Amino acid sequence: FVACRDKETLVHFNGNTFDLPFLKQRAAHFSLEHPFDEMEGVDIYKRTAPYKGLLGLESCKQKSIEAFLGIDREDEYNGGQLIKVYEDYTKSGDEEAERLLLLHNHDDMIGMLKILPILSYSDVFAHLFKVSRVQANHYTDLDGSERDEVLMKLRFPIAFPKPLSLHKMDCTFSGEGREGFLKVPLYKEEMKFFYANYKDYYYLPEEDTAVHKAIAFCVDKEHRKQAKASNCYTKKEGAFLPQWDIIFEPIFKRDYEDKVCFFELTDEMKKQPEEFRKYAVHILDMLAHAQ
Repeated sequence: FVACRDKETLVHFNGNTFDLPFLKQRAAHFSLEHPFDEMEGVDIYKRTAPYKGLLGLESCKQKSIEAFLGIDREDEYNGGQLIKVYEDYTKSGDEEAERLLLLHNHDDMIGMLKILPILSYSDVFAHLFKVSRVQANHYTDLDGSERDEVLMKLRFPIAFPKPLSLHKMDCTFSGEGREGFLKVPLYKEEMKFFYANYKDYYYLPEEDTAVHKAIAFCVDKEHRKQAKASNCYTKKEGAFLPQWDIIFEPIFKRDYEDKVCFFELTDEMKKQPEEFRKYAVHILDMLAHAQ
């Protein structure tokens, strides 16, 4: 407990489940005060577990993380295997059993320090980054089709120990060192804006658009229909970016039933760096939950 005196942060590996309850219980047994409730906890296990699949980890045990990061350790036993070794040691005092127990604890402590860089991956999805550059890019894909995309360069506070690559819904993230790059498709086409209060609109089939009844009352009845949710729209040409939650409004769609919606990349938005950071957060969250 003395080592924790005047410290603000406690770094541990699943300590809330095992180590801290045990230490608190022993402190109570011996009528000792402990500082753990006043300290901010950083649980490496819980910070890593949500991204197990994304990182391709076999498990979130410390040895699996060490193997992922290329960290070698002399100890070859896990905690479960050493229970019998400990029981035998308490009875016999065998020196080899003692060596195995101490080696395991030694490598766990040293290894926990060495795996700290694994936290850099959770920093991505804790939104600890800056958008340092944004640019549009026009290119020809492998099929010969003309494409457009928005590229965002991100800067992270801690370097990735290994490169990270994510791809979903035509969006791509690649991170290496302290830099990351987001690529998002930019669609230059005609999109539809759907009005929510469709009962207040007429649909004009010949124009393929919806008009408010306050304006369209003078249109011949043969050229107008009561609008439905699926055809109560106006159309707009522009440059659009996809979004999987409503982050920016107004929202546009290609068709009413589409799951993906879009927002227009306007000249005004291009002048607001914080808006691109908000969009980068949205895309990274989508990529994390899509894995």
